[in-house]
Amino acid sequence: MAELAFEKFGAPALYFSSTAVLSAFACGKATGLVIDSGSSVTSVVPVYEGYALKKGIRKQALAGDYISDCIIEGLERQYKYQITPPYQIQSRTAVESGEQPKVVLKPQPAATESYHKAKLQMAVSEFKESTCQVFETLYDKDQVASRPGKPYEFHDGFNTIFGSERYKFPEVLFQPDLLSGQSSDFMGLHHLALDSVASCDVELRPHLLSNIVATGGTTLFPGFIDRLSVELASSAYGVSYYLSITNFYSNVLRFLVLPMPLRGDTLHGWVGQFWHLLGLSIHFGFQKMSSRKVEPPLSERNLCKIASFTKRKIFLRLGNLFL
Repeated sequence: MAELAFEKFGAPALYFSSTAVLSAFACGKATGLVIDSGSSVTSVVPVYEGYALKKGIRKQALAGDYISDCIIEGLERQYKYQITPPYQIQSRTAVESGEQPKVVLKPQPAATESYHKAKLQMAVSEFKESTCQVFETLYDKDQVASRPGKPYEFHDGFNTIFGSERYKFPEVLFQPDLLSGQSSDFMGLHHLALDSVASCDVELRPHLLSNIVATGGTTLFPGFIDRLSVELASSAYGVSYYLSITNFYSNVLRFLVLPMPLRGDTLHGWVGQFWHLLGLSIHFGFQKMSSRKVEPPLSERNLCKIASFTKRKIFLRLGNLFL
């Protein structure tokens, strides 16, 4: 990557930083607990004064793809329905709610397994993003059953009104064994976060729990932030929960967990990098802590590495710009 940046694109300087740290900086925080749940991995990274604490990093493969697999299995088990990706459909016939689809497939060579899986995941993601929702409080079957259903129609014509199912599928984020009924090797997201905090020094724990940043596409489920707040508040004792946290973008007060305004997009990392490098360039000069191209070229692995300043001083000076 560095070779491409210097040799091909002619970049004057290059700086690498942790995604979790940049996510915290994008919210104007140098210290906090960054919960990143994307498509394949959910990670919890404690960040203190601009540094990721390695001993507190926790990761597990319970994320968006796992929920998609649960949706595929749940639809097949409950409705005897298998999702047909759009690329395979030539024509379809309208059917009543709950009936099996009547579809004519395209005569085409068999696609590769990876291509078919990617298209299937896209079809499931559309259902997941438009229908599924995280229950805002502690999960209760009776309350979930009393919620109104939401209709949805797949590309092949299969349609029905989804009731409690649309809450059960994302519930595996907090109760991994809910759908299978068996003990799971995964931890609930709130337990993963508390386990990460517990591995850090005692004096840091209140600061981490008081500055939580949620990022990643899986955290965009409606009700996710409220549920995470409830779970952490009921699990972590001796911590003050009602905090006045100012959102960097909208200047609104949040309760306990600060949601990333752009957390479903990789843009949040670029936002954090922008503010981080802005402080470097204004107060210290970007070239002082970046790697610069020198002769002979990078291909010979000769780089000039300049000593860097601590991120704590950088963040404090950057904060003075807004005072």
